[in-house]
Amino acid sequence: MGLDSVPIVLPLSTPYSSGTGFYLPAYGWVVTTEHLVRDNAQVIVTHPERGRMLMPVIYLDPYYDLALLATEDIWPKVSTNGQSVDLGPKPEINMPVTALGRPSNMRKPQANGTIQDTAYKDHGTTYIQHDAWLDIEHCGGPLIDEEGRLLGINFFDYTLGKPKAYALPAATIYSCLQEFQAGKSAKATRCDHCQALNFELGVEDQTHCISCGQPIQFPSQVAYYRADGIQATIEDIIDGLNYDPRLPRHGPNLWQISHGSARIMISYHEESGLLTGDAHLCQLPDAHPPEFFEYLLRQNYELEYLTLSTRGRDVILSLLIFDRYLSKEPALPRIEHLLERADYYDNVLVARFGAECGYK
Repeated sequence: MGLDSVPIVLPLSTPYSSGTGFYLPAYGWVVTTEHLVRDNAQVIVTHPERGRMLMPVIYLDPYYDLALLATEDIWPKVSTNGQSVDLGPKPEINMPVTALGRPSNMRKPQANGTIQDTAYKDHGTTYIQHDAWLDIEHCGGPLIDEEGRLLGINFFDYTLGKPKAYALPAATIYSCLQEFQAGKSAKATRCDHCQALNFELGVEDQTHCISCGQPIQFPSQVAYYRADGIQATIEDIIDGLNYDPRLPRHGPNLWQISHGSARIMISYHEESGLLTGDAHLCQLPDAHPPEFFEYLLRQNYELEYLTLSTRGRDVILSLLIFDRYLSKEPALPRIEHLLERADYYDNVLVARFGAECGYK
């Protein structure tokens, strides 16, 4: 088995949503779903070694629900020497498969199952139906065989309240990639009406399909996201903490910051008007010693604005701010204090009480 067909699974996020994508070494692009990246010129990708980074959208395909991100050579690209990519075995009913996903808060990165149908039709497109179901957020992740080779990209559907899992076959994906590759680095959009692939020519009024005349939008024509209201205030605070406010975005009202060895999730609840900062420090030691909880309670007595608590096995340091008090001047030092104390406490809890390092 060659490395050209082994996908590297990645968590993706935008200001509107989060999901999964995967890198294909044979092409040097990140593959995901079009509905995840829609209305975004850039997508936040979490690299396993370099952390979160912005990648530009270069291909939009609403017909097949596919999108491509340019990786700018941050991963090694495997040369196929002009040969076709190994598609793996032909999908067959009852074939064992694995669905992979990688959202950042994910505790179950894969699900195993079998293929139930190899020719499921929906709006003229053929899909693989399988029962290796994860969650709707894992759309865009790969379906692989027992040897790790790509069989398709996962989609999910709810029929009568029950989830069903489908995958666009690898053969269709590779056909789209090769068609896009023929454009020699030009960005492209597939027309949802006639399925013609349109390459971006740099013409200002290039807003309609060259084949049928229907309106289309190229990746370069998508406006960059600008936060407003409370979201803009929060991102102004994040900027004041010396973080690029674009990178922590993890959906419409959620931001994720890594500080030292701690991970902090900042979320805004519109209905309650409450901003919460939750720093996931570590996990409880297996023995659950009484002095561990005594230490947490004593620290809570001394802490100002912050609270230490446990949720399941997770140890969390939290900050609460109501939006009527949310402005940069009072909020920035409190969040800054949360970051500093989070990085301090996770080290203390691991070293003194044997807590498990890191949030899993």
